[in-house]
Amino acid sequence: EVMGWVCGKAVVDGRLLDLPLSLPLCRALLGIPLEHADLRFVAPALWDTLLKLQPLAARKRRILADEPAHSQPAALAGLELDGVALEELGLTLTVPGHDDVPLREGGEDEALTAHNLDDYLALLPEVILVSSVKPLLEAFRRGFSKVLPIDCLRLLCVEEVLEMFGSDKGLLAWTPDQLLHAFKFEHGYTSNSRAARLNDNCDQ
Repeated sequence: EVMGWVCGKAVVDGRLLDLPLSLPLCRALLGIPLEHADLRFVAPALWDTLLKLQPLAARKRRILADEPAHSQPAALAGLELDGVALEELGLTLTVPGHDDVPLREGGEDEALTAHNLDDYLALLPEVILVSSVKPLLEAFRRGFSKVLPIDCLRLLCVEEVLEMFGSDKGLLAWTPDQLLHAFKFEHGYTSNSRAARLNDNCDQ
């Protein structure tokens, strides 16, 4: 709630914050529904794992649709991720690394198998991006609205919200020449002055 108040105060005062808000958070603040692919911005390694599991889910559906019933169990048991059988990955229906956060009731006691793989792929992004952070998002909204109605943000696009809070990651890729171009030199100094080129000399 305090963070929401700080962001709202910064908007009212016309100040930029050095606060790198994530793209999914900005989308949520604007009331834009999040998609499963937004997981790549907050948990890229986990998103990569889900991408590897999706072909297995597709193979599972083909097996159930095309294989005769008597051969389906063996075919499903052959589903592997990086050479390891799905049932031997040791995963449960919880958020990886947080066994106390089940994806559904009883999920901590439910091992990941071919039979519940589709549920895992659907529930994991939903829990991480929506249900587990809902109280925090609501607190942020309350804090922001104490200074400025948060619906005012809907006048902006996502990119504008990111820029307003100073979270332009493009700044991290600035080169020394770009920085020199942005500086205002006075007292006889120019961008070609030896003191201004100190950054280049250090790199050498």
